[in-house]
Amino acid sequence: MRCNQDVGEFKKGKIYPIHHNGNDHVVYDNEEARIYAIKNENLDGNNEIDWLHIEYGFYESVPVEWFEDGTFTLISGR
Repeated sequence: MRCNQDVGEFKKGKIYPIHHNGNDHVVYDNEEARIYAIKNENLDGNNEIDWLHIEYGFYESVPVEWFEDGTFTLISGR
């Protein structure tokens, strides 16, 4: 999905990969947060990487209304 305007942590023109969707939200994979955690190796305060968190813990959701109002556009992954 592509962001069409700056909103919160989302930046205009940036692409966000979708993980899955539901009726109310589209869930995307926050790769930047994952990369930051790997580089800093500090997810739980003791400088050890929790690999389960790295694999499954960086998903965020976007309300479907943001697609209806034009904030985001669905794009093809190809």
